[in-house]
Parts: sequence; C-alpha cells; structure tokens
Amino acid sequence: MKKLLTSSIITIMLLGGLTPKIQALNYTTVSVVIDGVKQEFDQHPVVVNDFTLVPLRTIFESLGAEVEWNSASRKVTATKDLTSIVLIVGSRTVLKNGLPIQLDVHPQIINGRTMVPLRFVSEVFGAEVKWDSSTRTVSISLAPKIQEQKSVLSLEQAITLAINSSYDLKNVEADVERSDKVREKAADNLNYTPIDGSDALAVAALRGLVQADLAAQISVKQVEVRKDTISYSVKSAYNEVLQRLQEKRMAELSVEQARLKRDQTKVKAQHGLVSSFDETQANNNYQEAVEKQELAVKSLDLAYLKLNQLLGIAESERLELSDIPTFDKIGEFDLESHVRKVKDDSSAVWLAEKQVELAQMGVNLYTFNDPMNDPYRAKEIDVQKAKNNVTITKQQLNEATRSLYNNIKQLENQYALLEVNLAKANEGVKLVQVRYDLGMATGLELAEAKFGVQQIEQQMFNIIIQLDNLKAAIEKPWVMSGR
Repeated sequence: MKKLLTSSIITIMLLGGLTPKIQALNYTTVSVVIDGVKQEFDQHPVVVNDFTLVPLRTIFESLGAEVEWNSASRKVTATKDLTSIVLIVGSRTVLKNGLPIQLDVHPQIINGRTMVPLRFVSEVFGAEVKWDSSTRTVSISLAPKIQEQKSVLSLEQAITLAINSSYDLKNVEADVERSDKVREKAADNLNYTPIDGSDALAVAALRGLVQADLAAQISVKQVEVRKDTISYSVKSAYNEVLQRLQEKRMAELSVEQARLKRDQTKVKAQHGLVSSFDETQANNNYQEAVEKQELAVKSLDLAYLKLNQLLGIAESERLELSDIPTFDKIGEFDLESHVRKVKDDSSAVWLAEKQVELAQMGVNLYTFNDPMNDPYRAKEIDVQKAKNNVTITKQQLNEATRSLYNNIKQLENQYALLEVNLAKANEGVKLVQVRYDLGMATGLELAEAKFGVQQIEQQMFNIIIQLDNLKAAIEKPWVMSGR
C-alpha cells in the first residue's frame, strides 16, 4: 500500500505538477554540436529553469557510454570506462560510482524521451562543454587534447623520415662512391693477372684489386643492411610509444580506481564501517597509483624522445601514431626453409664467405721468394679459420632464427590463454552488472570488474607489440645486431 501511494504521488508530480512548465518550454532554439557536428534529435533540446535538457540516450551514446533503461523502475544506467552513472526519472539525486551527486534539475520524460541536464552528463564523462548565448548553441568536445595534436604519423612515414635524416646512413652511402674510386685506382695498378706467385708486384697489385673490389661490394651491402636496421629500430620505437600510451591510459584508470576506493572508504570510515587503518591503506594505495601514473608519463616521454631522435624531429613533438598492430598468428611457417633463406640472404654470411676467397687467394698466389711473407702453412691456417667463421656465422643465424620462432609461438600461446581469461572476466562483469542493477553490488565493485577486463586487454596488447617486433626480426635477424 505504501509503495502504491508513493507511486501515485510521483505520477501526480510528473503528469500534473510539471505540466505547466513543459508547455512553456522552447523546443527549437537550442542547438547541440559534438566535435563540430551538429546533432539531430527526434526530441529537441528544451530549457527548464534556465537549464538545457537533452535526450539522454542520444547524448550518452555520443559520448561513448553504454546505456541501459529499466522501464519498471524508470532507472537509467550509463557506463564508460570506469565511470558508472545511475539516475532515476523524477529524482535529482544521481549516483556516480555509488556516490550521490545532486542535479540542478531532475531528469524527466518528454514525448516519450528521457531528458537530462546537458552539462552534467557531458562533464561527468570528461567532455568539455561550452555555451554560446548569441547562437544558443551548446558545443561539446569529447577529447580536446587529441584535437590539439597537429599531425598523424604512419609507420611508413616514420621509416622514411628516419632514413632521410640518418647521417650514419649518409656516411655508408658515401663509402659506396669512395670504394668505387679506390677500386678504379687498384685496377689501374694491375698490368696483368698473375697465375702464380713468381711476380711479387703483380701479386700485390692483384690482391689490392680484389680487396678493393670486395670493399666496394661490402659498402653496397652495408647500405641495404643499414636501411633494414633503421626500419627495424623505427618499428621498435614506434611500437614502444604505442605501448607506453596504453600503459599511461591504464595508469590513469588505476588512479581513478584508487580514488573511487579511497572516497568510498572515507565515507565508510565516517560512519564507523571501516577502521582508520583501512582508510590509511586506501589513501596510500591512491598515492601509489598517482606515483605510478607519473612514472608512466615519464616513460612515455622517453619513448617519444627515442622515436623523435630516430626521425630527426624536435624532441618536444608529440605526433599521433596511426598504425596500431593487431594480433595475427605467424600461420603456416616452414622453419627449415626459412632458416636456409636467412643464411642465403645474410650479409654476415656473405662477408665471411668472401673472406674465405681472400684467404684462399693468399694460398694460390703465395710468393715463396718473398722474405716478408708469412709461412705458407700460416696462409693455409688462415683459410681454415675463415671457413670456421662461415660455419660459426651460420650457426648463430640458425640459433637466432629458431629462438625468435620459439618466442613467437610462446607468445601466441600466452595470448590464447589471455583470450580465455578475458572471456571469463567479461562474463564476470555481466554478473556484477546484474547484481548492480538489483542493488546487490556497488558502483565500485562494477568498476573493479571492468578494470580487471582492461588489465587483461593491456596484457594482450603488450603481447601484440612483442609479436609485431619479433615477426619483423625473424624475417631479417641481422637487423637486431646491424650485421
């Protein structure tokens, strides 16, 4: 009976007491613009007691929030990241993450649409709201900081900038021209090609030409290797910025989570529901989260500094990175064939094999009557050592390639486990949401459940970054050492 009486009173208030005000509302002169786009509503914004009311669902969803409506209780629940809002039509009291907030004017239903104060629903989710009285326009900016960024940088653009600004690469390219000139002079010094070591001068001239020719080939190879190395370094630095950006976002969410816990603990402490130790612990956890956020900001700055130095741009520049890696399995992969291909393409193997040719030439053209020469046996030992170096280089590439492959497969398995954990965490959020809707769970419990999901997603993103780097490295393992 009491519930029926209360319901009747509310009905009278909504349908009777507010009717004169609704009839006097202005339905046409208030415009709403979100990030420069004028919004169209099936129910126009209205003005109540100098406060602008707008259709709840349209605005909330425009702000990136999820909206649920319970017609029986006339309750609206909206969530975005760690923020949860609960309001009831006809009540000026709104719960933000379980804590009460008073509205200037209560939500109400007009023409079948729930209307809410614009400034509150915008600012509660971190948007910037401005009012232009001359045009009667409300402007909402969802992410003003992002809009301040001047440029968007793709990975391909970053690599091009780094290659064009690398003085180290310019020196290597200059060595190509230098080596060509040295080779031309060495060719001029060779009058004929000796077939044995009887002519010491001719042998020396031939050896000089071969060495100059090898140096010229090496310089060309070094240009290719250096470009590969720069590309990999840029990818790694680019991905590190993306990773640090995600970590900074998680640190911010962690601060918000700790703040909610601190505020709730403070309220409980005021009512004697928790001890002073619990309150102190909540404050300490909040301070720790703030410190971790500051470290995350510094780590992001260092990552940008590293990337900007590679690109040759100002250290203070903060470009928006557009290429976000996604999870992609390595798929069908013939490891044995790939290892052989890596050995064939490696400049380190190529150089080691050229050293064998040079050492063998020292044996074939050995000058026995030259007292300055090393012993003939020493020349033979040089050949064997050069061959050993070829074997060692191939073994190192073989081990590096297989290690990279095993790391990739291990990370893929870890990602699969996290996918299972993520599905469980999402189910957990749904259960808490149901309990929350029934009044059996607090806003903080719901926020904690959602934060758990975001933590798993962060771990998955870290794996994606590692995989992206490793898959680039396994194609050309020498990029990690520059050889």
